[in-house]
Amino acid sequence: MIVLETPRLRLREMVPDDLAFVAAMLGHPEVARYYERLFTHADAQGWLERERPEIGWLLHRPFWGHGYATEAAAATRDAAFTRWRYPEVISLIRPVNEPSQRVARRLGMAPQRNVPFHGFEHVVFAVSA
Repeated sequence: MIVLETPRLRLREMVPDDLAFVAAMLGHPEVARYYERLFTHADAQGWLERERPEIGWLLHRPFWGHGYATEAAAATRDAAFTRWRYPEVISLIRPVNEPSQRVARRLGMAPQRNVPFHGFEHVVFAVSA
């Protein structure tokens, strides 16, 4: 089921059939460099099952550099404010993950505070409606 559409993308919730793709993506060293480790197939399944309400982006390496992360995240931010009526949205980003910080800033997000998450320091980026 399509949740959101942009001029170039159709965004949908992940389903169990996405597991092989997600496992390959999270097992790629460049894609997972800001995660605590490379993910196994079982790790990827757990990742799919525990996703929380937060704007996040993760793209497999072949899709980098096309603006997809910013486009999808902007559509999600807009829907969070207009469709789902959230007063604020956040993204948790490691301080060393400069590419994701650039995406967050393009969305109008600003760093708020640092928090520990999965054994690593993360910056909470936020923007209000």
